[in-house]
Amino acid sequence: MISCLQEDGSPAIVEKGQDFPTQSYLGEASAEEQDRAIKASSLYIRYGETVDRDSAYEFLHRKGKEEQERFQKELEEKDSRKTVFYRKKAEEKERAKQEKKKRRESKDLRKRKKKRNAFSSGNGNGKRKSPSKRP
Repeated sequence: MISCLQEDGSPAIVEKGQDFPTQSYLGEASAEEQDRAIKASSLYIRYGETVDRDSAYEFLHRKGKEEQERFQKELEEKDSRKTVFYRKKAEEKERAKQEKKKRRESKDLRKRKKKRNAFSSGNGNGKRKSPSKRP
């Protein structure tokens, strides 16, 4: 006996009907049967291939690592540029120091030559001998 609901929600008249026994299987399906059922499914096209997508944690972790590597690389480049800059500056300073030393030495050399010339032509005290007037 089967009773259904009508469109307005009230029960319909009970009628005689036949009920077929269940056609399901209450046991373990073999691997072959499982594979056949999976491949026959309409969802197999979408979900048949296993895809290992990144979780948000993995994505953010990888992005953070990339950012850290990029920052480290920029920092190393900046340090190398700074090192080169300071090395050039030190070389320029050393060159200027050497030039100043050379100028000072050449100036001292000129003074010594001047003194030597004054000594050789004079009385030995660095002054020229004035012409003597004899009375």
